[in-house]
Amino acid sequence: MSISNPLFFDIVREEIAAGREICIGAKGGSMRPFIRDGMDELILRRCNEQSFRKGAILLAELGAQRQVAHRVWHTHTGEIVLRGDANPRLTELCGRNEVIAEVVAVVRGGKRVDRGSLCWNWYRHLWPRTPFMRRLALKMYGLSRRKNYIFPPYQ
Repeated sequence: MSISNPLFFDIVREEIAAGREICIGAKGGSMRPFIRDGMDELILRRCNEQSFRKGAILLAELGAQRQVAHRVWHTHTGEIVLRGDANPRLTELCGRNEVIAEVVAVVRGGKRVDRGSLCWNWYRHLWPRTPFMRRLALKMYGLSRRKNYIFPPYQ
């Protein structure tokens, strides 16, 4: 069975508004290598004031048909600037009212990486910030995937 994105995200919004923690499958490559398309699941929870700090991952709706789970790059005059880990330069702007939920954990192969864990913070603090270094790190990641390494490993 398949349902449309608008209907799916309406259900997600309802569950989050009811205070439930929910799990959805990851789609897209903009958060690679931390979140991988088709391999990972995102654990979502209702946002609080701490959810909007730099490095947090938010699920936001940018227009009627576009939802992204990206990191908070920074906030500026009430707007939130989001950026995917695999995006060297591209950022998106959204308001708090466009944020659906916060990603509080990522699950891959039965292993859960919680917000604040060593692996989570590795990506949050050490993933390159400059476009050149991001491209280089993503290139190294791509090469490591060919040899079946996971860079860096989930623990």
